[in-house]
Amino acid sequence: MTSTVAALIGIPLAIALYYWFWQAMDKKEQAQLESSRIQEANIIVDHGYSPDVITAKAGRLLQVNFLRKDLSYCDEEILFPDFNKRIRLLHYVVVFTEIMPEKSGEYSFQCGKGKLKGKLIVE
Repeated sequence: MTSTVAALIGIPLAIALYYWFWQAMDKKEQAQLESSRIQEANIIVDHGYSPDVITAKAGRLLQVNFLRKDLSYCDEEILFPDFNKRIRLLHYVVVFTEIMPEKSGEYSFQCGKGKLKGKLIVE
């Protein structure tokens, strides 16, 4: 009974505090906070990459999360040659890497054998 009452009071209170905090924040501070956020991409590795094209903004850190569902040896490793990155993937474990794309352009990524390919487009 007390947990129900606490939930009925606590949840609306938490929501009210959340909105009060964001509404009270100056617009300039909010824009600055949003521009400093990390970009994130989620990729499923299963006989290929899904999605196989990532779009990111230059000058902002990009975190790429990989989930490997396939057991083939080709899917064990992903290379981002332009960023000197080699990522070893485990089966059904999310593995991430961070990339700082400084310049706009197109960059490739691939499996260790070069059979599976993807593209990072930096704007």
